[in-house]
Amino acid sequence: MFRILKYFLLFLTSSILLGLVFVMSQSTAKPHQSEDITAYANELFEFGSVSCVHDLDSPHILQNQQLFDRVARGEELDEQSSCKYRTAFWKVLFDYQKRFEFVDANLVIAQDFGKNLSNNCGDLGIPGRHDLHDVSAKENYLDLTQSLQDLENGVGFWRSVVLINNINKDLVDLVVHMAPAVHSIGVNDGGFGIEPTSPFDQIQSHFKAAQFAPINSASYWQEISRALEIYSHIVEHSQTRILATSHPIAVKIAGRWMALQTIAPHLDKHAGLLQKRLHD
Repeated sequence: MFRILKYFLLFLTSSILLGLVFVMSQSTAKPHQSEDITAYANELFEFGSVSCVHDLDSPHILQNQQLFDRVARGEELDEQSSCKYRTAFWKVLFDYQKRFEFVDANLVIAQDFGKNLSNNCGDLGIPGRHDLHDVSAKENYLDLTQSLQDLENGVGFWRSVVLINNINKDLVDLVVHMAPAVHSIGVNDGGFGIEPTSPFDQIQSHFKAAQFAPINSASYWQEISRALEIYSHIVEHSQTRILATSHPIAVKIAGRWMALQTIAPHLDKHAGLLQKRLHD
């Protein structure tokens, strides 16, 4: 029995070491260049706002396939068509809500949210159980800022690995949470942007403005561009602080922003999907 346990522990230790060697062989501690951060930010928004939801199996998409295809091609929708699309998009999110909740610890759900607030389809509130994307994204931002502070305060090697990974995952989730909101039903909450100097509130303000603009309109793209520009600065700032406070080996093990270890979607920074939707 002791011999079996001994071999099992040896196998387990070897597997962990081999796993670490593989992760490190696929990782780098080099920082992303500014142009790469911008490209990935664009692709991440396109993933969260279009491909992630448009590719789901849903009768609401099939019933409105022409609208979904027009949005994916970058065609501008008028207010009426935008509302019809956003309503169908919201219903798709509702159908998959339990699955999203299962895999997303930061997802915040509310019942009949904002019943006295104007929404972006000329009505009031958001009926039923609804994903509060803005609140979920704010939790990501608060978590990553706290993790950055913990790194600067000084932690052990393995704790730093966990914190770096968490920071990069929160950076991914920040946009993946906000992007679907732009294409869904939302309310005009006066509490948004109450801290104009906060980078998150600035992002939130621009995404909220895009949520109330016709899909793929000039005003929509203007607000998206501003939001992603500020987001890219947050990523670059976080990357700089991580590299200044952490051992390069810890960074390689934890993975950079958009690395496999951060459970990020596999995106091609050269694909230019957002730019194709913008210019087509």
